[in-house]
Amino acid sequence: MGVVWHGHYPEFLEDGRAAIGKAFGLDYADFHREGLKAPVVRLEIKYISPLVLGDAFVIEADLLWTEAVRLDHEYRIRRQPDGRFVAEARTVQLLLDRDDRVCLFWPDYFQRLRSRWRLGLMGDGHV
Repeated sequence: MGVVWHGHYPEFLEDGRAAIGKAFGLDYADFHREGLKAPVVRLEIKYISPLVLGDAFVIEADLLWTEAVRLDHEYRIRRQPDGRFVAEARTVQLLLDRDDRVCLFWPDYFQRLRSRWRLGLMGDGHV
């Protein structure tokens, strides 16, 4: 068919999620150090226009503020060099403790990060 298989798009989103995690102190090494896990529990992808094999593309990722104890990300994938949107997506990750229990309150580590975010010390949550 000459287009990128739709099943690769979640991998592209993971690249965006990893980049925003590294930029804002939310990468998987930080989670491991804090004894936390953050499994994806929801994934939504809206396919707008296919990537063709060999296309270069850019992933834009945003971490969205939420009062709920979870991580919400939005993504946009654009083909280069024309900048055309090829997909929009959203993921939700829950936070689990060392015993795989859902966190009902923000762990201390996240409370500190959220305080810095509120003060504007972490940027706008976009990479």
